[in-house]
Amino acid sequence: MYNYQPKNYPSGRLSGMVKPKYLIIKGLLGDEYDTSHGVDIFIDLNTFIGSMLSSRNYLGALPFNENAIADIVSSFVQIALHWKNFSRQWNDVKIYLIMNDYETTDCCEHQQLKSYLHPYRDKINGGRYDSFRYYLTEAINLTQKVFRFIPNLYLIKCKDFDSLVFPSVIKGYDLNNRKRIIVTGNNLFTGYMFESNCRVIFSKCRHTGISQVYDPIMITKSISQIDDDVMDVFVKNKVFYNLLNCIVGDFDRGILGMNGIGTTRIATEIIRGYEKGDIPQNPKSCESLLSVVDEMYHSYIRQVYPLIDLKTHGDMVKQSSIETIKSEQMIDNIDIDGLREFSIDGINLLELL
Repeated sequence: MYNYQPKNYPSGRLSGMVKPKYLIIKGLLGDEYDTSHGVDIFIDLNTFIGSMLSSRNYLGALPFNENAIADIVSSFVQIALHWKNFSRQWNDVKIYLIMNDYETTDCCEHQQLKSYLHPYRDKINGGRYDSFRYYLTEAINLTQKVFRFIPNLYLIKCKDFDSLVFPSVIKGYDLNNRKRIIVTGNNLFTGYMFESNCRVIFSKCRHTGISQVYDPIMITKSISQIDDDVMDVFVKNKVFYNLLNCIVGDFDRGILGMNGIGTTRIATEIIRGYEKGDIPQNPKSCESLLSVVDEMYHSYIRQVYPLIDLKTHGDMVKQSSIETIKSEQMIDNIDIDGLREFSIDGINLLELL
């Protein structure tokens, strides 16, 4: 009798969301990109993990993969190497692979929204993903140990706060003039478009393959799934844009969105509102926009807006939590002889130096 064995399906096939082609990166940055004050690259690893969780082919083949841990480690290394090779043209570059810890139950955001990140953690900790969670945990631990010996390269697990604000709270970017590049497939991370010295590459997986966009208007139309010129109003100001993310929501973070509300209608009301002077053209808070939103959604917006706005969200993070990450996960040891002995999926780890 024919004994069917699922084909091997390496996780690296799913990493394209955070490995945009170099031409796309160059197109975003432009020819005059100034890196004289250094560059920090933040890769939203939850985008990659989400791709693995949603791939039937990968999960179906996983029980038959005898090298599942090494495979995931290889993907992490390949992601880092992709960005390492691109950024060799610059001096003073740090690369952060950032993710949310799924093993904890409490975080600073719970003071604002009790269910924050619960759907994400409940999903990974559900019995359906027991094997995947084990392989992923082992791969993360191994990768972190390896990265300790590679300066300026880190895999960061955020335990006490959402990794969403890690690129905001880890340094005083308003003072040091370092550039930031954010690579993500998540709606909320695109809010960094409005931060100083910061560029966002946003990836979407479509039936035709992965597409990456970086123009703010293109990103807005992509996350709203509405290709209408009226949507351009949401990129005029970060408060407008944060309101759009309130409408869209983020299920994994427990932000449910405003189901049934007409996004284009809200955009039209915003335009009409500031043309008539009912709302400011450059609002500083969500309160000034509530007049264009149905009253039944006001309490929801007031609750989730502080979690979507990067400044107010970052203010929730305790300095002690930041210092713990710096002391425990941002370690730079150099051991060239030790690295020379390691090879993962044909990659000598010296290539990451």
